[in-house]
Amino acid sequence: MSEIKKSSKSSTSTKQIIDKNELATFIGDIIAESYGVVGLVDKKSTITSLLYLKRDNYLQGIEIIPSGYKYIVDVHVVLAYGLKISEIINEISKRLSYFLMKQYGDIFKKINVYIEDLKVL
Repeated sequence: MSEIKKSSKSSTSTKQIIDKNELATFIGDIIAESYGVVGLVDKKSTITSLLYLKRDNYLQGIEIIPSGYKYIVDVHVVLAYGLKISEIINEISKRLSYFLMKQYGDIFKKINVYIEDLKVL
C-alpha cells in the first residue's frame, strides 16, 4: 500500500498516514470539477492511445513524488480546445493549492500540470 506520512497540525511528533489512492482521488475530483478540463489521462499513455481515467484509476494520471519533507504533485490532463490554456492551468493550480493546504496542511512543494492533449468539444 502506498502511503504518505504527514505530521498533524497540533503536534510535530504525531504522524498521520495518508493513502496515495485517497490523495489521488481527492486531487482528481478537484481537477475533474475544474473549468476546461476534459479529463485525466494515464501518465504513461501516448498521444495515440489516450484513455480518460475513471475515479478509481486517478492514481495512474497523478504522480506524487517525495522531495525532502514535502511532495511534488504531477497531474496529466486533457483540456478543451479553444479556451485560454494559461487561465485553465492557473485555475487548476490555485484550486489544488487551496484544497490541498486546507485538507493536508503544508506538505506540498510544487504542483505540475502536464497537458497531454487538447480536445474539440
